[in-house]
Amino acid sequence: MKKLLAVFAVALIASGAMAQVDPDPNGIGFYFDVDANVFEGTAAMYTTATAYLVLTNVDDPSGVSGWECMTDIVVADPAAIGGLPSWVLAGGLDADPDPANWAVGIGTGEAAFDQAPAIILATWSAFLMSAVQIDFYVYPYPGSLGFDNAPGYASGADEAVLIPLQVSNGYPYGTPCAVLNGPPGVVVNNEDMSWSGVKNLFQ
Repeated sequence: MKKLLAVFAVALIASGAMAQVDPDPNGIGFYFDVDANVFEGTAAMYTTATAYLVLTNVDDPSGVSGWECMTDIVVADPAAIGGLPSWVLAGGLDADPDPANWAVGIGTGEAAFDQAPAIILATWSAFLMSAVQIDFYVYPYPGSLGFDNAPGYASGADEAVLIPLQVSNGYPYGTPCAVLNGPPGVVVNNEDMSWSGVKNLFQ
């Protein structure tokens, strides 16, 4: 069960990359704004940092009836986090008790999340005792029965129709897709990568 923490002060000053929402279809990533524009941000000491796990440009017109992925949040100095971080689902039920793994069912038809440029899946919050660097990662769901080495979601009309997702920023897996209080430019925006750059990652 994801740990829930009541948070009090909320202050996040976003900075860095201010590109439009990733234009590619079926993306997933962490962002520091609800419109999925900011993936490099800052949060001061004694404030609550908030990050959103977001689907972008879902191309199934019926929306989303479920989703799965694995997340990892790496804090440079864990002692800089006051209390336990909070995870709050935007909707649905998580069938995996591991706090890093997400196998979320939402429901089809009217229960499904509507198609939108940015769909918030879950919100992460933590109270910072210092302006510590925090790196956010998205991976495929371990042992997935429906997706081959990719996160994914199920169609809002039919949960048997599965659509793979690409991580919107940071590639390959193991590269942060969002960074809080890090050096500027540390996150690679996949839209800025050339095809030759992508090929070089696999040499």
